[in-house]
Amino acid sequence: GGEACPSNSYFRIFTVEDGKVVVTYSDAGIVYNPGYTNTARVQVVPANDENRTIGSSAIAVAEVRLGGISSGSFILSQASVVADNSGNTIHFTLTDIRDALGNPVPDGTKVGVTVRNGQTSYNGHWVSSAGGSIIGGEACPSNSYFRIFTVEDGKVVVTYSDAGIVYNPGYTNTARVQIVPADDENRTIGSSAIAVAEVKLAGVSEATIAAPDAAGAGETIDFTITDIRDALGNLVPDGTKVGVTVRNYGTAYNGHSVSSAGGSIIGGEDCANNSHFRIFTVENGEVIGQAILPSSGTMRIQAVVAKPDNSIGTYRSFVIKAVTVQQ
Repeated sequence: GGEACPSNSYFRIFTVEDGKVVVTYSDAGIVYNPGYTNTARVQVVPANDENRTIGSSAIAVAEVRLGGISSGSFILSQASVVADNSGNTIHFTLTDIRDALGNPVPDGTKVGVTVRNGQTSYNGHWVSSAGGSIIGGEACPSNSYFRIFTVEDGKVVVTYSDAGIVYNPGYTNTARVQIVPADDENRTIGSSAIAVAEVKLAGVSEATIAAPDAAGAGETIDFTITDIRDALGNLVPDGTKVGVTVRNYGTAYNGHSVSSAGGSIIGGEDCANNSHFRIFTVENGEVIGQAILPSSGTMRIQAVVAKPDNSIGTYRSFVIKAVTVQQ
């Protein structure tokens, strides 16, 4: 607002109307890191009829406190996911987003979100993360590892996916969702995170196989894999893929190669990268199939985690079952 000042381009000239002057201040172009504050001061001096300022002594000064986006609180839809490359997701809601002065930030404020390792610092330490991906948001031109989100109704909703992450039985790790301020051009501001949320990732690690302990040579038996849990003790969700084989040395279990007299698995789908496996999908918390026993020896049913494309993700079994051929 106002008019140009020919004597000093840093001033705008206003005219008193109804005994007052109304001025609008904007912080455009000012960007602060989390925790940083400063003060802008609006200064008023006299001016003449030619719009030239008179002297440099202010007749009034008003202060405007400025603060970088500095804090927020996360609400998670769940605390962990199975690391089986199936793209399991967790929804995060960032709320109570405040600047360094404790004020809620306005709708339209931008933030950058990443799960990349070593991209931000928080409480004085670089943030480690097992990775994954952020779904949604907009591209960040200054750092491709970030997605840019806009505050709406006082919050930001983010979806995390573990796509591409597969862990062996017993293994766990932590992905960390990191939030930094961003500007109106979708560029991140600094590397100091205003909030960090943790997602626990766990490999499929244990189960029970219900099947007879012994059967006749060439006999077909039923088996059911139940109580399938990850390394954190959580039941895996329906839709999880499982590869099943009876091949000799087809997998390792507890650090040892699994010996098996062979046989064959009936049911499931073809395996994309190993014809000795059949791929099953967990439904109602279980996997149901059949196996044909060999002519002699002990057949061992072995189960491993599989990927969404029906390929094997790891050759370490999370459960085995021995079935002896009766003579």
